[in-house]
Amino acid sequence: MASLSAMGSLTTSLSNEVNQNQTVQNPKQIPSYNVEDEIEVDSFKIAFIRDSLGSYTINEVAERSIDDVIPGRFDIPSTDGVYWFAFRIENDTDQSFSKVVRFDEVYMERASIYYVKDSSWYEEHSGLSVEIGAREVENRAPVFLVNLEANTSKTIYLRLNSKFRLSLGISIESPDRFLLKEQLHIVGYWFFFGAAIAIFLYNFFLLLSLRQKVYLYYCCYSFCFITFSFLYSGFSLYVIRAPWLHYDLHLSITLTGTFIFLFSRELLQTRLNLPKFDKVLKAVAIWYVVLSILVVIDIRFYHLLVLSGMPTMLILFGVGIYFLTRKHKLAKFYVLAMTGYLFGLAMIALVNIGGVPYNFFTRYGYLLGSLIEMIVFSLALAYRVKLLQKEKNRVQQELLGIEQRNKERLVLKVKERTQELQLSNNEVSRQRDELRSRNENIELLLKEIHHRVKNNLQVVSSLLDLQTREIEDERTLATFIEGQSRVKAMALIHQKLYQNEGLVSIDFGDYVEQLIKELIGVYLLSKKVNTTVNVNGNTQFDIDTAIPLGLILNELISNAFKYAYDGSEEARLNVQLDSVDNGQYCLTVSDNGKGLPEHFEFAKLKSLGLKLVRRLSKQLYGEVMYSKDGGARFTITFMDTVHRKAI
Repeated sequence: MASLSAMGSLTTSLSNEVNQNQTVQNPKQIPSYNVEDEIEVDSFKIAFIRDSLGSYTINEVAERSIDDVIPGRFDIPSTDGVYWFAFRIENDTDQSFSKVVRFDEVYMERASIYYVKDSSWYEEHSGLSVEIGAREVENRAPVFLVNLEANTSKTIYLRLNSKFRLSLGISIESPDRFLLKEQLHIVGYWFFFGAAIAIFLYNFFLLLSLRQKVYLYYCCYSFCFITFSFLYSGFSLYVIRAPWLHYDLHLSITLTGTFIFLFSRELLQTRLNLPKFDKVLKAVAIWYVVLSILVVIDIRFYHLLVLSGMPTMLILFGVGIYFLTRKHKLAKFYVLAMTGYLFGLAMIALVNIGGVPYNFFTRYGYLLGSLIEMIVFSLALAYRVKLLQKEKNRVQQELLGIEQRNKERLVLKVKERTQELQLSNNEVSRQRDELRSRNENIELLLKEIHHRVKNNLQVVSSLLDLQTREIEDERTLATFIEGQSRVKAMALIHQKLYQNEGLVSIDFGDYVEQLIKELIGVYLLSKKVNTTVNVNGNTQFDIDTAIPLGLILNELISNAFKYAYDGSEEARLNVQLDSVDNGQYCLTVSDNGKGLPEHFEFAKLKSLGLKLVRRLSKQLYGEVMYSKDGGARFTITFMDTVHRKAI
């Protein structure tokens, strides 16, 4: 752009240049223009020569007849071949002039100018294949500065080839007029870019905040369209050096189509409101993705985008009209936005195919239409947020109402349940008091029963004691004493149950010690016996276990007192009760006496006491074993009542 500002000083003198006018065979002459005139595109005529093979040299073109004379605004119908143009500039004045020969479009592969300078051909090149820094005039469009000395003329030849089918114009302007127009274009473009980028950033921050697909698609759509506009305006040439990258980046406009369809689906919720047609919108979005790939492969596929643009956008416009008739709340925004977009798209398409005259309004109308569309879509998104907030408030109010009603119902229900619970508690209290009273009566009854049983057994024991005073036979006397001890053993259990507050079980360790004392009193031992009682684990037994176990102990201890100690050694008796496993117990009664006779067998017992021990052990689901280990040693394994009943 620096050379543009210096154009006014580029009127260096060309001494006595002789214009090499070429004689043409065609009756049509090369159009000639006065250097003092400002020649607008609409009034410009230019000679035209088509080089289908792209093989002509400047000398061949200069010698060749003219194919036609065409307006300064024309169409490039094909990307094949090269196009040549020619016109003459005459300076009949006494002063030198500078003129700007300008193409008003950017995307030409190569644009060149040729004219005679110092008796030889001067050439200068521009276009995408020439970096801006390598151009004589650093402008985004192909622009050439031509100097004419006083009373001279030049025949200008322009060579053009393009990979796009496009509509463009050639004009001849003074440097001042060119600079003024360029400045207006720059101001217009950067106003568009500033507004578009501001809109994009606004919605991008909304995307970061809300994280919704509709904002993602809109931001992608806006970014792609801004990128395309940056390319189409030619400003990208100042930052992108590789020509091929300018072509490949045209996928931005195809991706714009993809994202506007995805955005439309999300904004209008076609998946819910128009599910069958939603598949069509998805298919068109995929088609634009395919177009993006094709454009990258070969830019000549760009014409498919031109052909697809208007029909597919009309589809979106029709969808907007449909939702408008259904009174969709965002449809009016959508239809207005699509109207602006279709307007801009129609202008650029019609200009490219020559359907409408080329002017500032038609050429840059797409920017205005697109900006309107972006603004309206942003308003639609803002209104959507408002609708969502309104819907959220409505739902919250409904939820609050539901919560209030539920709370009232809950309070009523709690009140009812409280009354029911109060009645239930009263009934439970009554039943508890009744049960307590019954339990107290039962406890009193059980105590009375145990007390009476104990008293009755003591009476029986006393009767047996009185009877023994009248018995002289020793065997009979011993039998009565054994019976008396058994009665006392049972009476002692009932006494323990009566004394226990629970009336259910007795502490068997305490019972054993007291039983030994009772038996010592019954047998009036002649020598002192050292007794040891060891109880390990839980030995609380109910009456069903305690009575058989007490009778077993009574027999074994009585036998030890009667038969074991006839020597001079110190008499010892050991009783040990161990909790072996859950519900399993082991009772061991041992002494240091003379023990039982050799070859003792329980199966051939004649003693009533040991027979009773064996039977009572079986009653407890156990067994009795005898061993002689420094005296007699009896081991009884048994189960408590709970585990016996479980079998």
